[in-house]
Amino acid sequence: MSERFVTMKDVMGDTLKTPVKVTESQIQCMQDLYIRNLVRICEDLGVVKVTPMSLKFQDRWTHNPYIDYKDPELFYKLGKSCVEDGMQWLLIVKDGQIFEGVHRVMGLQEVVKRGDYKDEDLELPALDLKTTKFTKPIQIEFFKFRGRFEKMNRYKMQTRSLWYLDMLDCTGNFMSMSAMMKYVYFEWNKKYKTPYPQPECIMKYDELEKLIKEYKASDEFVDIQKVMEKSKCK
Repeated sequence: MSERFVTMKDVMGDTLKTPVKVTESQIQCMQDLYIRNLVRICEDLGVVKVTPMSLKFQDRWTHNPYIDYKDPELFYKLGKSCVEDGMQWLLIVKDGQIFEGVHRVMGLQEVVKRGDYKDEDLELPALDLKTTKFTKPIQIEFFKFRGRFEKMNRYKMQTRSLWYLDMLDCTGNFMSMSAMMKYVYFEWNKKYKTPYPQPECIMKYDELEKLIKEYKASDEFVDIQKVMEKSKCK
């Protein structure tokens, strides 16, 4: 039986001259790579629990061709989607203010305001940025197509990695995969009328913390992939 797939055509604010076919196994590779990076960063910098109403942020609009900014129900729909379908971005918080995932937090705040959920029911994992400096060099992996869907036809799922001493320096490579996954998940839901399953550790603090502890307790030379294979995050 052949793999299910989605075809990426209108992505990242552009229309690809040659559409890209993304299969289930490729999506799994994307998820695995993102989580490996995520766990390495979280193990070093630390993770905290946050709730939507506890966060303050500056209203910052980012480009997303799939969002109808004129829709008065935009944030409510987005909040419901985040709770019901999951979301693949770690919230990054500094000094009580969030500077990644602004739209999602605004959506989650809206569902709390309307009484659909209690604030304490939507506990999320957030990176605790008391400092952006890593205590040791951190390996960040990325695909050679790095944020460019059209290059997937050339590179497939080939990867490379770099080592970093500061979170701010690696953000581009780290976040590029989550940005691409957003579009893949959208196309999957549109085609199959059901969300693509996301690992629990991406959305749930307790699952992420469990994976981090397992990684921390393992030999430092053991590949994080081996730790992931023992958990639900696979």
